[in-house]
This record gives sequence, structure tokens and C-alpha cells, in this order.
Amino acid sequence: MYNLKFKIYWLVCGMIVLLFCSGLMLLPTEWFFVNDGMTSIPFLDKAVHCAVFFSLVIWFSGQLRSLLVIFFFISIYGFLIEGAQHLISYRDSDWMDIFANEVGVLLGIIISSSKNSGWSRVFEDKFLIKK
Repeated sequence: MYNLKFKIYWLVCGMIVLLFCSGLMLLPTEWFFVNDGMTSIPFLDKAVHCAVFFSLVIWFSGQLRSLLVIFFFISIYGFLIEGAQHLISYRDSDWMDIFANEVGVLLGIIISSSKNSGWSRVFEDKFLIKK
């Protein structure tokens, strides 16, 4: 973990982000997507999966140094969410969702390794800590 002044706040915010994402992934899809056939966009669900997991990696790369640890835990989280969707009658578990999750994770790792890793430390220095 980076040397952060507000570690506990970042941890709490991270847990809130995970709970929010879990809620989005486990709620009925009809709440988010119209299923009338006319307005559906192909692969929109997969793009949402990819974007959510990309965002999770970017978020946690701000607090954790090891991108390998982030990759491992966010990937496990994705498998657990898909497993939970399999157990819920109004959701479907899909291998393509897992693939989209992993694409998002890998894109997040690539971006984090090049520019954004440790962004929360920069945020603290610029906005939260008065010098």
C-alpha cells in the first residue's frame, strides 16, 4: 500500500465502491436495459462489465502498489459475482461476462502501470494536505 495519510478513508471508500458495484451486478438487468429489441445495443452489457472492472482496477491502483495483487483480487471478485449471478433467478451467468470483466481488468492494469498508479497519493498531496 502507498504511504497515504488517510488510509482508513481510502479503505472505507474502496469497500463502498465494491458494494456499489456488487449491487449493480446483482440487480435485475431490466432496471438498466430496455429489452424491447428495438433499442438494445449489441454487447452493451459486456461494455458495462468491462467499464466497471476497468474502473475498479483504476480505483484500487491508487491505494495498492502491487498491480499483480489488484489483478488477482479483482479477477476473483469477478468470478464470485458471476457465481452469485448464477444463483439468482433473475440474472444469468455468462462466460462472455467473465471475459469482459477480464478485458476491463487488463485494460486497467495497462493504464495503471503507465500513468495512474498511486493517484490517491497525488490527490492527497494536492487537495487534502496543506503544506
